[in-house]
Amino acid sequence: MGRVTIGVDAGGTKTAAAMVTPGGEIVEFASVPTPRSDAEAALATLVDVTAEMMSRAGGHEVAGIGMGLAGLVDRARKVFVYGPNYPLLDVDVGRAMERFGLPVLVANDADVAAWAEYLFGAGRRCREMVMVTLGTGIGGGIVSGGRPFGGANGFAGEIGHLVFAADGVLEGDGAGRHWERFASGTALDAMARDAAAADPAGAIAGVAGGDPARARGADVVAAVTGGDAVALEVMDRYAARVAVGIAGLIQVLDPARVVVGGGVCEAGDALFEPLRSHVRRLVTGAEHRPEVPVVPAELGPHAGVIGAASLALEH
Repeated sequence: MGRVTIGVDAGGTKTAAAMVTPGGEIVEFASVPTPRSDAEAALATLVDVTAEMMSRAGGHEVAGIGMGLAGLVDRARKVFVYGPNYPLLDVDVGRAMERFGLPVLVANDADVAAWAEYLFGAGRRCREMVMVTLGTGIGGGIVSGGRPFGGANGFAGEIGHLVFAADGVLEGDGAGRHWERFASGTALDAMARDAAAADPAGAIAGVAGGDPARARGADVVAAVTGGDAVALEVMDRYAARVAVGIAGLIQVLDPARVVVGGGVCEAGDALFEPLRSHVRRLVTGAEHRPEVPVVPAELGPHAGVIGAASLALEH
C-alpha cells in the first residue's frame, strides 16, 4: 500500500484529519466541528480524529502524526501554549498522542498550511514566502530560505495579532485593534450582516435567506460572483482592511510572494484585484521595488492536513 503520515488541522471552527502520502496526496479524510468552549472536549476530538485515521490505515505504513493547531505552539515540547480562538491552554498535546506509539510533531496551523503551499501549492519554488490565512481569525506562516521560520520560540507568524490604531492612539491593551478583529473571515461576517441590514431587499440578504442577521461572508462572496454592486463595495472595503496587514508584512519581511488562503478567496478576482491595488497603494516606495505577487492559495481547506503530515514526515 505504501508509506503515509497522518495530518491533523485543528482550527477555531473545524478539526480535520487526513492520511497523506509523501507526495502530498490525500488517501483518507475526515472533518468534525471543533468544540469551542471545552478544552477537554477539544483534546478528545484531536485524539478521536487521529484514531479514525489510524483505523483506516489498512495496509499502509503510518510513519508519524503531524498536528497543526490554531495558536502558539511550543514545537520542541509539543505543547499548545495559547490560542484566542481555540479552547486549549498549556496542554501537552504530544503526551496525549503517545497512545498511538508514533513520532508526533505539533505546530501552528498556519505554519503547516504555509509549508503545504510551499511544497505543493501556490508557493512552489518560492524560498521566501508568507502565507496569510483568513478564517475565524488571521493566521500566518513564514518560509525563509526554503525552511519554515519559527523565530526564537517557535511563535513567529502570529500576524493576526498585529495591533493597528487608526487614530494613532492605543486604548487599553489594544486587543480591539488587532488586525484579525477587522480583517478576518469573522470580520467579513460582521460586514455582511451590516450590509444586509442596510439593504434588506438586496442580494446579500437574499442569499442569506432574507434574514440580514444570518448573513455571512460566504453570502458576500456569492453575491459578488453575481455582480451585485453592494457586495462588490463590501469586498473592496474588506480588501483594503486585509491590505493593511499584507503591506506591513511585505515591508518587514520582503517576501518574494504572499499566498492568501481561506474561504473568502472563492471570490477570486473580486477580492484579489482590489487587494493588490490597495497593497500597492500602501507599500512604501512601491514604484521603486519589485512588486510582490499576492496570490490565492491552491490547496484550499486541505492545506493544513497536508502540511502537518508533510512536516511530520520530514522531522
